[in-house]
Amino acid sequence: MRAPGEPGQRWTLRCAGGDPLPGSTHPAAASACALVAAHPGLLGPPPKDRVCTQLYGGPDVATVSGTVDGAPVSRQFTRTDGCGVADWAAAQALLGPPGDAL
Repeated sequence: MRAPGEPGQRWTLRCAGGDPLPGSTHPAAASACALVAAHPGLLGPPPKDRVCTQLYGGPDVATVSGTVDGAPVSRQFTRTDGCGVADWAAAQALLGPPGDAL
């Protein structure tokens, strides 16, 4: 677990067909590649009209940017409400456990 004020982490994930490629620095690259291959919409924007509970899951923030199958992606994950907590749980193989330095 990172201490308050400790700098964030940055990883590179390169995949083909759900398998990691050379150049990946993600500590769980195989699981992350499999998740993105199985659920490519996970990195798309969340629906704007969804209703979220007021459940605070913690201060965790993760930003995912790059390309998936040639399409640009840019998605921020937070745990500031119930939707964010659920989104993080769905993407945990990519983001790591909340509050953890994966």
